[in-house]
Amino acid sequence: MKLFGKALLVLGLMVGAVSVSASEMGSVNKGKYYFQKQIKDACGKRGDVVAKMHTQDEWQEIKNKGMIGNEIAKICPKVDPGFLIAMYTKHYAAFLYEFASDSGNEVGRNFDDCAF
Repeated sequence: MKLFGKALLVLGLMVGAVSVSASEMGSVNKGKYYFQKQIKDACGKRGDVVAKMHTQDEWQEIKNKGMIGNEIAKICPKVDPGFLIAMYTKHYAAFLYEFASDSGNEVGRNFDDCAF
């Protein structure tokens, strides 16, 4: 019975760790949607154009430093800083990484009609 309890505890800890890391990861589709709705007009550039400004390694490094919002603000200085908070930047980071210059991925033709 003790072995079963320990196994259950380990399983619970593993599931908890996966849940925490999954909540910290962003959604490519949400990043695409939020960029189109919140940033594109003020920026004057589509999200795929901004994404192609860096490689995946560069976007990953920017994300790891917690600088996604700063990088978007540098590229798009007219963007409302309220849209560059962590709630959104994790999704922007996932989107920008997915469509970086070296990713080989292309945003669909209906970029402006994106939804998640």
